[in-house]
Amino acid sequence: MEPNAYLEHLTDIDIALLVDVSKTVDTAGLHAFLDEDHNQLRDLLASDPVYDVLFGSGHHDALLRASPFMIFAVLISRAHADLKNTNFVDEWLGPARRVPVFEAASLQDFSGDLAHQLFLAEVLASYTRVASGTYWVHTPRGWKRRRYSELDLMRLIEMLDIVPESQQPSVLRRLGDLALFLTGVFPDFSGARVFRPTAIRRIESAIMDRPADGRLSQANESGAMAFLELIGSASYHRASVIAEQASGSGGTLRDMAGEFGRARRMLNFVTDRYLFQFRDQWFSS
Repeated sequence: MEPNAYLEHLTDIDIALLVDVSKTVDTAGLHAFLDEDHNQLRDLLASDPVYDVLFGSGHHDALLRASPFMIFAVLISRAHADLKNTNFVDEWLGPARRVPVFEAASLQDFSGDLAHQLFLAEVLASYTRVASGTYWVHTPRGWKRRRYSELDLMRLIEMLDIVPESQQPSVLRRLGDLALFLTGVFPDFSGARVFRPTAIRRIESAIMDRPADGRLSQANESGAMAFLELIGSASYHRASVIAEQASGSGGTLRDMAGEFGRARRMLNFVTDRYLFQFRDQWFSS
């Protein structure tokens, strides 16, 4: 992935910070500097000077110094660098239950892709401000107004029946994002959730390619974590298929569909190492 595609997500304040730290004279100089070697962007984001500017006086005012995307891009880049000196990572088994697994090399390989880092940073940044609102649905008793939130999985499922087909990839992407966010950043909460049989059947019919194969019900029997992972993977897969048919794009979504487990474990690692102490502040909604 070209560094310039990554830089497009940064604000003017973010760019100014990187220009200052990298000792380049202006934005054009920063682009030229990064174009010389694509690895320099990853190294710059993971560098101690950038981290010190953002967190030097304490973690709690970091979001006043840079955009949410920049903050999470830095933490994900540092986590990727940390994995070089890590032999194992903790795998979630249940609330307050972890076991060490030798997944560090696999996660470093996954997070070494700048497109994957960008995707994870986008997901985290998007949940610092959650969209909500109301919409109307037609029921046997007439029209009813319902509230929705991007944190409500069943409302997102319901919206797939309401939005035009052209907007379905966006809703499916958000479903995948929600499953990834919950399992990656709040595993104890999401892993304790219970889904009713009616909800499972509704989700199966909405996002599974073969609803009758029972994979979602089997995953639910294994626990909420496996259930949400399958929802996330299936949602990203369907979004990528529709996007590719419409515009020929969707490669990163296809990657996330196939690599959902590693994406979730990477966010678990980032959360345990950097986000845990202030995640309730940054993701207050």
